[in-house]
Amino acid sequence: MRRARRSEGLNLALLDVMACGLGAAVLVFMLVKFEQDVSIPEQDLLQAELEQLQAAAAELAREKAQLEDDTQSNASRVENAKAQAEALADALDALEAEKDARAATVADLKSRIASMPPRETADTVTLDAAGEENYLIGLRVEGERIAILVDASASMTDYALLDILRVKGSSDADRRSAQKWRRTIRTVEWLLARAPQSAQVSVIAYNESAFIVGSQDWTSARNQSGLQNIIRALNDMAPAGGTNLESALTTARRIDPTDLYIITDGLPTKGDTNFRSISPFADCSALWGGSATISGECRRKLFAQTVNATPAKAKVNVIMMPLEGDPGAAELYWRWANLTGGVLLSPAAGWP
Repeated sequence: MRRARRSEGLNLALLDVMACGLGAAVLVFMLVKFEQDVSIPEQDLLQAELEQLQAAAAELAREKAQLEDDTQSNASRVENAKAQAEALADALDALEAEKDARAATVADLKSRIASMPPRETADTVTLDAAGEENYLIGLRVEGERIAILVDASASMTDYALLDILRVKGSSDADRRSAQKWRRTIRTVEWLLARAPQSAQVSVIAYNESAFIVGSQDWTSARNQSGLQNIIRALNDMAPAGGTNLESALTTARRIDPTDLYIITDGLPTKGDTNFRSISPFADCSALWGGSATISGECRRKLFAQTVNATPAKAKVNVIMMPLEGDPGAAELYWRWANLTGGVLLSPAAGWP
């Protein structure tokens, strides 16, 4: 007879095995589904990070290429700069060599000049005791047509006002031999002696009026006899009267000089203009005979009016003799000379 209890135990064990297997299968499915849900976002993140790394790598590659290009360009510029520096160094060496050569040439010329005998000037007019050492620094006698304006007024006899008044009333012979007038004539001789040989010269004397000294308007600087005639005529003159610079300039304008050399000692005291009709001269009655003396202010106004008669384009040079009591004259004459490109000189005592 079969035993029932043994058969039941076998069936229960089989069911347990099958149930466990089914549970294991369900658990596997559950685990597999969970892993799929979790892995998808991580892949996306990894993919995004990979793309960022690739973009960064591409940017680094671009920057690397740019740096390589910049490095190459900088290298080219450095090479060009080196080439330019070498060229400049060569040019500097050449300049230094040229400088040394010129310095040697100058030194040689100086040595040759120092060994040369002094050149003698062939003066047409002979001056006693007036050698080359008497030349004035800064004053050159030059020009095609040289007009020398000589102040022959009473003040050209002496330097002090009292001495001028004393000589003024003396004889013609005394005024001709006055020291200041003799110095003035020697200054004219000095200028004539050093005029260019190709020039034409004219001497205009002026006091109350003006006139050309000599027999003709222009005398060649080569014409020794003509120049000596001018000097003799000056020696025969006796300084007198007032100073009419306007008349001298008007005479000069007629002969059209290129250069003026004016020998004077102060501002003018006379003029040819109708000053009575000009308002700035209302208080200057001496200009039309209403007073025997003229003030310093009126003389300055008169000078400003007088220079308007300067010959066109003529260069004015002034040799200012000393005179007591006319301190503003030098400045005004200097401004006039400087405006035309000339010079003003006040020579030392004893010149020429």
